[in-house]
Amino acid sequence: MSVTTEQQERVMFVIARVAQGEGVDTDSAQGLVHRFVCQGKCGWYRREAERAGFKKGDITRAQRKNIEEAIAQLMEGLILEEAIIQIHEVTC
Repeated sequence: MSVTTEQQERVMFVIARVAQGEGVDTDSAQGLVHRFVCQGKCGWYRREAERAGFKKGDITRAQRKNIEEAIAQLMEGLILEEAIIQIHEVTC
């Protein structure tokens, strides 16, 4: 599936909102969001995630809530799983 400019922009807004909420730079926020959505959907995650310290379980409950709220606010009209798929397509 091809990622549209609109999808990319929405994902960038989610990352910016997470950065603001977490008080981190956008690179760190992108890592958090990617970790949140990358649940074994790609081969890299299955092969390398544990070794790279990139496990979804490393996200705190508060971080998860912040990410979910940003997704709900900025990706209206999509259920969480649909938004996760779109975000994964952009970030991974």
